[in-house]
Amino acid sequence: MQRERLAGLDFLRGFAALWVLLFHYVERVAPAYQGPLSRYVLHVGWNGVDLFFVLSGFLIGSILASNRQEGVGGFLVRRVFRIYPAYLVIVLVCLCFSRPELRHNSGLLLSHLFMVHNLTPGYGGAINGVLWTLGAEFQFYLLAALLLCLPQRRSLWWTLTLGMLLLSVAARYAAFHRYGSDAERFFHGTLLPGMLGLFAAGFAVVKLKPALQPRVERHFALFVATGAALLGVFLAWLQGYVGNYWDAEIPTVFGRLFSSLVFGYLVLVFACTPPAVGRFLRRSGWVFLGEISYGIYLTHLLVMEKMATLVARHSPDLPWFLYLAGVLALVMLGSTALYVCIEKPFIALGKRVAEGLFGRAAAREPVSATQLSRDQAETRSAP
Repeated sequence: MQRERLAGLDFLRGFAALWVLLFHYVERVAPAYQGPLSRYVLHVGWNGVDLFFVLSGFLIGSILASNRQEGVGGFLVRRVFRIYPAYLVIVLVCLCFSRPELRHNSGLLLSHLFMVHNLTPGYGGAINGVLWTLGAEFQFYLLAALLLCLPQRRSLWWTLTLGMLLLSVAARYAAFHRYGSDAERFFHGTLLPGMLGLFAAGFAVVKLKPALQPRVERHFALFVATGAALLGVFLAWLQGYVGNYWDAEIPTVFGRLFSSLVFGYLVLVFACTPPAVGRFLRRSGWVFLGEISYGIYLTHLLVMEKMATLVARHSPDLPWFLYLAGVLALVMLGSTALYVCIEKPFIALGKRVAEGLFGRAAAREPVSATQLSRDQAETRSAP
């Protein structure tokens, strides 16, 4: 039953990955190959990154709240083995086949090696446009490791959650008023302090879920419909700022706060997925899509770039639907290979290394019917 409950989170991960992929498709692919896809909801698909961060906050928060016997060392070892191998593979592939001119930039290479590339202007997306988020993600893991050292009290948890939300708003307020260009505001507003509100929303869901789960399960369809309506309202509001997001104070300062509330609600709902719905999501392929979502996120820009070159050279009159089908097929193939050959083996290796270095942790067992086990969360917390 616990396995089926997690299917809802995998659904959200798959949805977020596809949303980001289609956003980049309509933003980067030539109009001749877009067909009817160039619509508003896809042009704001960067919100899939926000959904990933809320999911990460919930899943990492679940690990922190469930059991602390493993400690900081074991937690960090598992995190590194979760996201770093696939990340490093993509960095190397891009340097070999997409950005060979960057191979001699030692500062850029070192920043990516230590996952601090998002801290230097111009470095975050230089090798691959999505990798800046992995820097923020890893820095959040470091922060979460520090939280393991704090006493586990309910009041402290909510204080930290509120503090992260307020710090996020303050950081983005400072970014808007201190810097004048869109590029500067984006760079400073998307550093970890400006994104903490999204992780905080996930932290809040960790504590709200046990009390609300029975009610959400009983009225799951109603809660899903409410979440879809909230998302629609949020996207309707956001439509007025497409093209001038970083020029306007309200979206720059409060946009991520609004998205954290909407996506936090959706994560709460789908974390309480009834077993029957979970079985449907698993049988329909959405769970598998969630499992390979990290690979989809990492590979899709490289695939689009190479697809554009190949089509322009060999088949410039290719119909748009075949072009899109080719992109999706190659992304799915590459993502599956990355998941099977890199992610799964290194997740298992990270578990063994953590146990060998820091001892076997009782946290590997599910702590209750309403909480995630450590191992289940490990496989689901990368963007």
